[in-house]
Amino acid sequence: MVRIARSPRLAIIALLGAAIFAVVACGGETIVEKVVVQTVIVEKQVPGEKVVETVIVKEQVAGEKVVETVIVEKIVAGEKVVETVIVETERIVREQVVETVIVEKVVEKTVVETVVVEVVAIPGAPRVQTGTLIVSVASVGTPLFINRDAVGPTNMMPVRWGFTETLAQWQNGSCLVPMLATSWVVNKDSTSVAFSIREGVNFVSKDRDWGEMTAEDIVWSVNDSGADNPDSVHSQAGEVAETWKPWSVKTKFKVDAPFNTFRGDFMRATDFSTCGDMVGIVSRKVFDELGENGARTEAAGTGPFVVQSWQPNEKIEAIAREDHWRKVPSFKNLVILEIPEASVRAAQLRTGETDLAPVSISDIPTLTKAGIQFNPGMNLFQGNFVYFGGNWWQDTIPETGEAIEPRKGFKPDDAHPWIGDPSDPARMESARKVRWAMAMAIDRELINETILAGLGGPIYGGHGGVQVHQDHPWWDDKWVIPFDPEKSKQYLAEAGYPNGFKVDDFWCPTDVGTNGEVCLAVAGMWLDIGIETSVTSAAYTSRRPGWVARENSFVWIAPWGVNRISARNDPGGAVFGGNLWASTTGGFAPCCEADEYYNFFQKAAAQEPGSPENRATWDAASDWAYENMLAAGVVEVPKVVAVNPNRVAFWELQPLAFFINHFESVILK
Repeated sequence: MVRIARSPRLAIIALLGAAIFAVVACGGETIVEKVVVQTVIVEKQVPGEKVVETVIVKEQVAGEKVVETVIVEKIVAGEKVVETVIVETERIVREQVVETVIVEKVVEKTVVETVVVEVVAIPGAPRVQTGTLIVSVASVGTPLFINRDAVGPTNMMPVRWGFTETLAQWQNGSCLVPMLATSWVVNKDSTSVAFSIREGVNFVSKDRDWGEMTAEDIVWSVNDSGADNPDSVHSQAGEVAETWKPWSVKTKFKVDAPFNTFRGDFMRATDFSTCGDMVGIVSRKVFDELGENGARTEAAGTGPFVVQSWQPNEKIEAIAREDHWRKVPSFKNLVILEIPEASVRAAQLRTGETDLAPVSISDIPTLTKAGIQFNPGMNLFQGNFVYFGGNWWQDTIPETGEAIEPRKGFKPDDAHPWIGDPSDPARMESARKVRWAMAMAIDRELINETILAGLGGPIYGGHGGVQVHQDHPWWDDKWVIPFDPEKSKQYLAEAGYPNGFKVDDFWCPTDVGTNGEVCLAVAGMWLDIGIETSVTSAAYTSRRPGWVARENSFVWIAPWGVNRISARNDPGGAVFGGNLWASTTGGFAPCCEADEYYNFFQKAAAQEPGSPENRATWDAASDWAYENMLAAGVVEVPKVVAVNPNRVAFWELQPLAFFINHFESVILK
């Protein structure tokens, strides 16, 4: 079981039950996998009422029926009611079958446990792995298997593509299903978390089995990413350092994780799940034996694929493991090609040179005529957000009171009219109006209809902006940014720029998912109100250090921020975070630092995620962010992923940001 809050009665149930039984035929031989659902007693905070839900799954015999029985027992005021639901389906072993029974209960009050589901392999005939899956992507990055250097989005590639894994994973709509951790329990005084680590999982690289993963590897991975390494430039270094003190080994498979700042949403906040900007688990033994330089490129992981060759800016070649603890792929070889141009990827799909590839929206009609299919439901989206860089407003570190020198990127001058100065109220107000003028000049609906073919949608928040997406139940229409170019011109005049101004560096890093056409459209709309821009597209990795050092002061569009994917999985919790205030540990920030970010974060972090008081804090934080407009959403861009149906019979693409994923689920024809 997994407890995810400060005390048992404060836990929130994520999933009450699911049973999955699958039979997959590969090359004439059969593998059977079954998800085992533990029985859980769910106690409402109502005297005399107890609910017990049990899922019983009977195994299949070739050609016979499978009976799946769900028994629901409810005891209310001394009476017992038993409901039995029998689902009978006839399956043939030769064919691929996935049957799912999900039992969900909406619990109005708090409960004591979260159900844990685990995949258990049923002994059967050995799997025959044949065939090669070929995937084309915009970039394959560089091999990076040491967390201190894992800048975003490179840090996500090994996990998304099945080479390494994380403590928790996305499954059935939850981001908190155990993966390399089997449980995590917060102690009674909310000062630390005890993690239990999965046994029997090995690190493997091309030429070597590095042995079983232990607590030492977990501690090393998290501490090196930021919990005990102030020099880390990991994409999550700041978030990890904000939340955690150094982790330590308790036993071979037990870890002690003390809080620096308690957060009820600590697993999501520090991205220990596949859902976010994750911290992957790597081997301490590799580092000890090969040193920093050797460990950086030694592709040793616990994932279902083992890298054989990783050629930067060209391709990755990997083979499937035959003995993976979680999922044994049905095919043998995986090849990931770097093809920067979407039109070339589309051509590869038409000619059969690749099996899976993200493509441009403009290529959909041609590919459809060629019989190419697309990921169902457009379930991958990235928001594009404007960030008004250089608003580094703090002169002390709020946690310690220590004075800091003005940031190099803090330039509240005529060349940067969007940068406010807290020591000058008039400048703060004029810069705020400039930011609002630029935000209101964007016609989000028009961009969605013309550039995105209506497949995306307007978005209004951002990292440091409004924290709630329109699909989230906490959304309020008061946070909509109107399209009003006339008011934009009025605000510019009131700010002292009646004839507009020039933005010498409007940065659009397309290599991390920023849509270049969206950037050009925004630039054109700003020109309509008198703001001239010079659009640049330098690689993200070349400019990220400037954000870490707080040296940047330009306006840019990036894909970081709340979108419809995060809205599905976000139950509340701490608000802001992500290095939006000065700290001793540093870390990436996209635009700004302010005392208000820190104050809202501290208040929300101590609250029960999703509680009424937590929602009130989120509302107040989003109101402040909306008023100051340091980040402004533009549109959500769908990540259209095309599939060659002549080659791929099945693929469970997970709704996770940035990269296509879950290749281990693919079944080739």
